[in-house]
Amino acid sequence: MIEADDPDVAWATRLARARRAERMLIRLGWLVIAVSAFALIVEVLAMAYGYDDLADGLVVLSGIVLGGILAGAAAFGAGVNIGINAERLEREIARGAAGPRG
Repeated sequence: MIEADDPDVAWATRLARARRAERMLIRLGWLVIAVSAFALIVEVLAMAYGYDDLADGLVVLSGIVLGGILAGAAAFGAGVNIGINAERLEREIARGAAGPRG
C-alpha cells in the first residue's frame, strides 16, 4: 500500500512500480520463449537421433509450444499492456496537472 500524503507522489510511485513490472514481464516473456525454443530444438534432435519415437516427440513438441512459448508470449503481452496503461496514466496525470485544479 502506498502511504503518501501527496497524491502526486502516490501516482509517481505507482507509475514507477508499473514501469518496473513492465520491464520484468517483458524480460520474463523473452526468457521463457528462448528456453522453449531451445527445448524445441533439443526435442527435434532427440527425435532425429532416435531417442524419442514420432508419437512421443509430437506430444512433447506440442506441450512445449502450448506450455512454454504461449506462456512466454502471454508474459510479454502482459508487460506490454502494463506499459501502455502506464503511459496512458502518465499522460492523464500530465494533462490534469496542466489544467485547473479544483
